[in-house]
Amino acid sequence: MSIQAFFNGLRRTTLLFLGLLVACGGGDGGTSTAPTAVSSSATIASVRVTPETAQISAGQTVALTAQALDSAGNVISGKTFAFVSLNTAAGTVASTGANTATVTAVAVGVARIRASTEGVQGDALVTVAVADIQATGRVIDGQTQAGLAGARVEFENGQTAITAADGSYSYTFAGNGSVTYTRVLIASATGYVSTRIFAVIRADSPTIGTMVLVKQNATSGSISGVVRNARDNSPIPNVTVQIGPDQGFAANTSQATTNAQGVYTFPNLPAGTYTVAAFASATATGYRFCDRTAISVGVATPVNQDLVCSPIGSNEIRIVLNWGSTPRDIDAHLTGPNADASRFHVYYPPGSRGSSSAAPFAVLDRDDTDSVGPETITITKLNSGVYRFTVHDFTNKSLTSSSALGASGATVQVYFPVVEASGFTRRDFQVPNQPGNLWTVFEMTGPIDRPTVTPRNEMRYLEDEATIQ
Repeated sequence: MSIQAFFNGLRRTTLLFLGLLVACGGGDGGTSTAPTAVSSSATIASVRVTPETAQISAGQTVALTAQALDSAGNVISGKTFAFVSLNTAAGTVASTGANTATVTAVAVGVARIRASTEGVQGDALVTVAVADIQATGRVIDGQTQAGLAGARVEFENGQTAITAADGSYSYTFAGNGSVTYTRVLIASATGYVSTRIFAVIRADSPTIGTMVLVKQNATSGSISGVVRNARDNSPIPNVTVQIGPDQGFAANTSQATTNAQGVYTFPNLPAGTYTVAAFASATATGYRFCDRTAISVGVATPVNQDLVCSPIGSNEIRIVLNWGSTPRDIDAHLTGPNADASRFHVYYPPGSRGSSSAAPFAVLDRDDTDSVGPETITITKLNSGVYRFTVHDFTNKSLTSSSALGASGATVQVYFPVVEASGFTRRDFQVPNQPGNLWTVFEMTGPIDRPTVTPRNEMRYLEDEATIQ
């Protein structure tokens, strides 16, 4: 017998001996550490729910058991418990016995499950996690808006991706139960100026913002545009606009103030990608923070680098649609419940644009027919039921093989009067880079001061926009 075989046999014998000790209660005369059960008439000092913490994925379940304890930690028998979830959006709970319940995971988040009996309560935390999240994005040429094939995207964890022919790429990372993830990405391509993006990725809508690259150019250029009111497209004068390098970064290097026509200008900028933003301040009271990606390309100054800012309403939800130079005409559509359970449809035809002061308490503020946007819908009251926001490619509505909408760079921003249910004052959506002429963006339920928004991000084909529901 070899020495290694001897020690392997010794290890197996030792483990068997230890297992027998455990099965027999150990070598201390069989003393148990389990708490003593006491009479149901004892005074309840606390409630224990086991397991105290659990992590599961959406659709999975976990069983919980509640116990009433006296001041010495002994279990009080014969108690019946009521179970409740304090976050049903993440997990629901149903009793399965006097002191047992099953939690079902609904969506990413943390559900606090509370068990109570005779006025005493205890909690367990159930985290609904996503094992793997596949986020998708795109790298484009800032001047042509065309996808850049073969661009390199680097992630902060060392992972890399090479873009496909249409400039698209995907990034898979492990979810940890959070609703929102932040990632720093770097995009580069031969002959282009590299850029970074500070990406905010939601687990329920895992789309990375489009990364914009500009061709290398030794000549400095400029960035200019108009700061506009999202509701009526009017220019906003005397607004302080800040600019910084890359995409989505708060570090600003320069400031400018809009003139009487709402125009801002940043001259003598090296070729590259920048972020311009207008902040709520003494010069921009009554407006939400707004930002956009802008580019400097040298001698030729790109157009349509306007900033669209949403005015602050006392109790309004505002949906703002923007896109690129093509398609020429895409439209915002909102469907929702009337008070009598029928459904309304707010969109561009006269008579269907709605009202902010009467039913349906939703109005299309502006219809844009010559590209870029914005198109804006304002909601002043939410009825009970599901609201649905969609974007329709009117230009290509009769086609069944168009990818123009998916390549348009269309974005939707939703501004809330306070915060939505998941804690955000603004939600951003970017059109999926997929075929289709109808983009179902999200669904929403009330109340208006704290709505719940459920991303859909689905693409399909539809010719008759009047049938959208």
